Amino acid sequence: MNNLEPQHREKKITYNLPKTKELHSSFRENLDMDDRDVEVKIEAPVKKSKPKVDNETIDEILGKAKKVLSKVKHKVLKDGNADLKKYYFKCLEMPINENMIMYEAFAGLGILDNPRAIFKAMLKRAKRDPKFKNYIHVWSINDRTIMQENIDEFKNVRNVIIVDRESKAYYKYLATSKYLINNSTFGYYFAKREEQVYINTWHGIPTKYMGYEHVQERVENARGVIRNILNADYLLSANNFMVERMYKRAYLADGAFKGEYLDCGYPRYDAVTGTNYKYIVNKLRKAGIDTSKKIVLYAPTWKGALYNKLDYNMAEFKSIVRKLQRSVPNNYNVYLRVHYFIYKELKEDEEFKDILIPFTIDTNELLSIVDIMISDYSSIFFDFLRTGKPVIFYMPDLKEYESGRGLYVPIDTLPGAVCEDIEEAATTLEACINNLDMYNEYYEEKYLRMQWWCSRSCKDKVIETLLGNAEIPDKDTIKNEMYDCMNCDRLVERIWGRDKNVKPHHVTTKQDEKDRVLYYVDWEECSPRELEELKAAVDNIDYEKADVTILTKVFNDNIPIKQFFHRMIPRDVRILTYTKLPYRGDNTSQFIMYDIERTLGNERYNYIFDLSPLPEEWPKYAITKKNLGSDDDIGA
Repeated sequence: MNNLEPQHREKKITYNLPKTKELHSSFRENLDMDDRDVEVKIEAPVKKSKPKVDNETIDEILGKAKKVLSKVKHKVLKDGNADLKKYYFKCLEMPINENMIMYEAFAGLGILDNPRAIFKAMLKRAKRDPKFKNYIHVWSINDRTIMQENIDEFKNVRNVIIVDRESKAYYKYLATSKYLINNSTFGYYFAKREEQVYINTWHGIPTKYMGYEHVQERVENARGVIRNILNADYLLSANNFMVERMYKRAYLADGAFKGEYLDCGYPRYDAVTGTNYKYIVNKLRKAGIDTSKKIVLYAPTWKGALYNKLDYNMAEFKSIVRKLQRSVPNNYNVYLRVHYFIYKELKEDEEFKDILIPFTIDTNELLSIVDIMISDYSSIFFDFLRTGKPVIFYMPDLKEYESGRGLYVPIDTLPGAVCEDIEEAATTLEACINNLDMYNEYYEEKYLRMQWWCSRSCKDKVIETLLGNAEIPDKDTIKNEMYDCMNCDRLVERIWGRDKNVKPHHVTTKQDEKDRVLYYVDWEECSPRELEELKAAVDNIDYEKADVTILTKVFNDNIPIKQFFHRMIPRDVRILTYTKLPYRGDNTSQFIMYDIERTLGNERYNYIFDLSPLPEEWPKYAITKKNLGSDDDIGA
């Protein structure tokens, strides 16, 4: 019997467990399976008595009113959310609009990034090609109030629709648009229809470990992205490193993704070297940015274990900015491009509000006018390299990142000074400004190597180019690559040009040829013994022959059981999470297939081992490559 085959005892699936429990119990170290059952009680503080009205204090009356209002509000929101998700499912039966393109960037932050670049390229193409004039462009916006200037830029453009994210109209367009373009992820309810074309552009070359390689949040960091990857037709890459390391390894897309990797170059790069000078100057001036002086842009990366958990000491951050400001001469200004959460706090600060670059300004269009960049681990510096201008790296938490989170790009290959304290960074900035040519010459070799490595023409699968172990073209060739400005045109031609009706070209890899194996376990219902069975099974699989996925329910906050999946499951195993919809389905075949496809995308399996009942009574035949029959038929 091979390691993919279960042993059967009264039709219950078990696995090839070791003779003694102790051999496979180490995974339970530092993991208290009973923590989730512990009840935490909070004692109410003693309060002074309040004046009473009809034997009740005013606080009691107000408290009851607030509870009632809270319940009503919660029910309205919950029911509204459920109704909208149900409406999306109904919209999946509506006809597809062949001429509609729906765009979303950063969960609806604005008309930004790669989707913006593609959108503008389509508008430009429509001016000279009649076939492109009939396309309807739909943009998902989360908060119109903060992005009004960004939206108003296109208010007089024909065939452009702005829709509130997760509104009723949003769900309709998401279900019926022929083309879907996102630089991040659509929600857990999303399932791409067979007739739709989904292009995921992502939003930059990674510097930090991500996806299943994320040291602290392996499953949580990957779950939304891998679900979108499984639904996508095209994954866009800025360079080959994104394909081979980010998509295929960090997100374990190799073998699971059935679409095409597009190597036409990053659309947003065109904005760095192709943005009209007067256009961006006018936009910045309208936003209150002084363009009469040279610009130093401080653009630190996102700090936090998860996307919605900020990890910044704001007082310290403000002190850093003040020191950078003091280090520049009168003909320079320091401006900030920061994460949205920091932006919201600083825009109310009298001292810093005027040096914030608003999100109504696209980052890559902004970079076209920046003179010096200060960054850390943010992918923004890769984009800035196309300008040929200097970069300074301020990394106060470098040792923490190297030993904890992990970095893809070796620090000694960075094309600029690396500073670990603010005094050094400020001094370096002053020296760079006073000796600009000398600074550029000193880092020229590293700069050229990283420029080439970031380009679509560099086919290195790993990091040899940066380390100096591979030859690079001459300086003029690299410069031509940086000023190519044809990335958008190549993408538009591939998707909407002569090859419009050509299906995604999937290049088969060794991983595609392996047996597809799925384990399902419900962490809320399973016992420690069943987790031991799961671990023993995946520990003993031959990964040269099998591609393995575990499906479990989405986790609730930082529960101890999450550490089992994070730390104890082999790195070769892809872990997907199932999120229950906020309404009960009708158990029709259409609903069940929708539930499967929003979770698994186009992925199907040769072997399915269910330690817990499958979600929503999924039939096994619906998630197999072929109808394998009963459990007893599997591996027979």
